[in-house]
Amino acid sequence: AAGALDGTELVEIEQGGESKQTTTQDIADLGGGGALTVSPQTDNFTADGASGTVYTNEGAAAAVTATLDPLTENGVKYVFLVMEAQDFSVVLPDGHTLYYYSSSGANDIGKGAAVGDGAWDMVSSENGSIIEITKVNNETWFGWVLGFAFND
Repeated sequence: AAGALDGTELVEIEQGGESKQTTTQDIADLGGGGALTVSPQTDNFTADGASGTVYTNEGAAAAVTATLDPLTENGVKYVFLVMEAQDFSVVLPDGHTLYYYSSSGANDIGKGAAVGDGAWDMVSSENGSIIEITKVNNETWFGWVLGFAFND
C-alpha cells in the first residue's frame, strides 16, 4: 500500500500534446480549497475576510450591519446568511454598484437590476435569507439575493 502524500510528489501529465511534470499539491490546489470560513457576527462590522467567507448573524441579540470594504480585491466572493430573527444589513461603499438577480416569489425584485451609490442597504430578519456577491471590478459587485429587501 502507498503511504500518505505530502504534495511534493511529481506526476507526469500531458498538456497540449506535450509531456510535463507537476506536483500532487498543484493538482490538489485545482480543487478550490476545502471548507468555507463561517464567521458569525453579533455587532456591526466591515466585511473584509477571505474570498468565500460566509458571514452570519448567529447569536446576535440586535441588528447587525455589514459594510463592504471598498478596498476588497476583484474576484472576492462573500455570502451573508440570516440565522437570527434580527435585522442583518449589507451596505455598499460610496460610489459602488451592485448588479443582482433576485427571485423571492411574489417579491421578485428583478433580473439584471442595479442599485448603488452607497446610499442604500439590503436588510432582512427572516432566517434563511441569503446574499451572495462577488466584486467584479473597482466599484462593481454582482450577485444574487433571496429574501432581502432593498432600502434607499
